Amino acid sequence: MKKLASSLLWCALLLQAEFQPSHWKDRRPLPAGTATPMAVWNVDRGTYVHAQPGLADLRVVRGEEEVPYVLERLSGWYRRMEVASGAFNQGVSPAGELELTVDVGRGRRHNGIRLATPKSNFRQRVSIQTSDDGKRWLRVRDDGYIFDFSADQRHISVLAVTYPVSSRRYVRVAVHGWKDPKAVSQCWVTLEETQAPVRDVMASLKPDPRPDPQTQSVLYTWDLGVSGIPYDQLSLDAGTAEFQRAALVETSDDGKIWLWSGQGVLSRFPNEQSLALDFPEKHARYLRLRVYNGDDRPLEVNTAALSVIRTRVKFKADGGGDYWLYYGNADAHTPSYDLPALLARETPGPETGVSAGPEEHNPAYREKPVPAKPWSERHPEILYLTLALAVAGMGIATVRFLRKVNAESR
Repeated sequence: MKKLASSLLWCALLLQAEFQPSHWKDRRPLPAGTATPMAVWNVDRGTYVHAQPGLADLRVVRGEEEVPYVLERLSGWYRRMEVASGAFNQGVSPAGELELTVDVGRGRRHNGIRLATPKSNFRQRVSIQTSDDGKRWLRVRDDGYIFDFSADQRHISVLAVTYPVSSRRYVRVAVHGWKDPKAVSQCWVTLEETQAPVRDVMASLKPDPRPDPQTQSVLYTWDLGVSGIPYDQLSLDAGTAEFQRAALVETSDDGKIWLWSGQGVLSRFPNEQSLALDFPEKHARYLRLRVYNGDDRPLEVNTAALSVIRTRVKFKADGGGDYWLYYGNADAHTPSYDLPALLARETPGPETGVSAGPEEHNPAYREKPVPAKPWSERHPEILYLTLALAVAGMGIATVRFLRKVNAESR
């Protein structure tokens, strides 16, 4: 019996793992040419819309055989390392600037400072100098800003400033306009290294600003027209020359109930700008941006764009030929292949980009049969009749019991 049960379980697993075209709604050709060692295709908007969020239902097929593939996100990387902390010579200069100095140590690379402060709701200019001996100073940044904003039950803060990479031992920070020597409670010197992710634009948006005088903000609301489009960054093209504004991103599936998705600071200075807001990946149809302008003039937003980190499908196509990409199966699970482990042990080889053909309805697709309703739902009259008889029976039993109690009490 144990052997029989094991055999049945193994057969069930094989049947579950076997690719069955009738379960997938859509497909498109992936012509890999001839003798392509590693074929690569960038997932596009149309596939995102009709596939599962997260792309668990993608299948690469050649003939009737499922082909292993790898999903690769070109997300880049970011590293921030604290090089030194603490400060000395902290005080207010005759010019009314809060100054402090950090000893980084010899031979350490650094390119940023991060501050901690008990203050709130401010925007202060920051300048940074570096020195090898603590006597001769070189100014490396004069237009940095730290920012803190609290309103509408939201708190947004940016207390870090970057500058060109330096290996000088001392860093001196000046916060212009602060006259309290205890306004900065801690300072860290950091080294930040980044490689920007590769992004694909999912939607170009035309702004339609609507002022909200109560919160001194402007709202921009967009309908993407369809759910399922992935996005994790909203970027703006603004015509305003110099600014620094807190901003909030919300999303909605129906345009009525809005959920917080992310927040940040939009800014532009002579030598630096930050016009993008990043947040966890969303797939909702509606998007709303709120920009807090305070008493400043509203931003001049020309256009906006939604983008997502590029995802690539990679598969071995040693023999070339015709391959198909299937998707559109809400019940599909994420496939598990040996290919990721095998590629990790191999020396990276050449890759060939392929272009997918037009999307088409899978001719082999069959709708899942509608499950039969339970017997009680198909015959509700019997259920109601049974319930009525039960109530009547309980009523008769209650009357008899009361009569018996009355008779005994006499």
